Amino acid sequence: MKIWVNGFEHDVQIEDDTKLVDVLRGQLGLTGTKVGCGDGHCGACTVLLDGRPVRACVYPAERAAGKQVLTVEGLAATWGGGELHPLQQAFIDHGVVQCGFCTPGMLMSAAALWNRVAGASEPVTDDEIKRALGRNACRCTGYASVLRAVRSALHAQQTGEPLPPVAVETMAPMQVVGRSFPRPDAVAKVTGAARFADDYTFPDMLYGVTLRATHAHARIAAIDTSAAAALPGVRAVLTYRDVPGRNRHGLVYKDWPVLCEDKVRYAGDAVALVAA
Repeated sequence: MKIWVNGFEHDVQIEDDTKLVDVLRGQLGLTGTKVGCGDGHCGACTVLLDGRPVRACVYPAERAAGKQVLTVEGLAATWGGGELHPLQQAFIDHGVVQCGFCTPGMLMSAAALWNRVAGASEPVTDDEIKRALGRNACRCTGYASVLRAVRSALHAQQTGEPLPPVAVETMAPMQVVGRSFPRPDAVAKVTGAARFADDYTFPDMLYGVTLRATHAHARIAAIDTSAAAALPGVRAVLTYRDVPGRNRHGLVYKDWPVLCEDKVRYAGDAVALVAA
């Protein structure tokens, strides 16, 4: 099918279960769109579809046919002038960017709000910003800096002046010590250029998957790996029998199986590993 992404038309190959994020990351190489939970909950994969925020990890790719998709890589171009979008600049100025994994999704949710309130005469409230970003999870910031950055960018949109970042009183500033500087990788993280481990691909690369228990508590009658091992491309299927040494680990007591042997103890307990 044909898909429009960041203003350019692409021919892509899809199947019935292909998700939009698979097209963006796997076929178009737009790895700025991250996959966190893979279930549409964390918001790291948020992109705009005809201006509306969607969770690309669960959004069927076929439904994007004929629509305009905007990812974090294309956000600056919507502003023009070869500069960062004001939201991207505000994320840098207000210290939002930390690990940076959730940053693209946060920016795209904020961009949907930005587009929706463009030209409004009334200032945007904090509650409106919180609702707009309510489905974006972050484990670094505590959200206060995110709120300040979006508020600043929207204030600048309406008045022409951004809000000043929070100043931390430390000591009389010298050339470097005592002054606040942006992270050296901040621009890469707000533009989607920063690459994390899952963003790299190599020819003939092996992919690893963990088979996890779907039951909260159950006994394992048997583990048969023959069907999986016979699939084309599969290089290894590992179970508890392949764990070198003692199949136990733990923080205080070594009582937690690396890979389950006789039973699973919770939904998500690791049973087998596959490399293909």
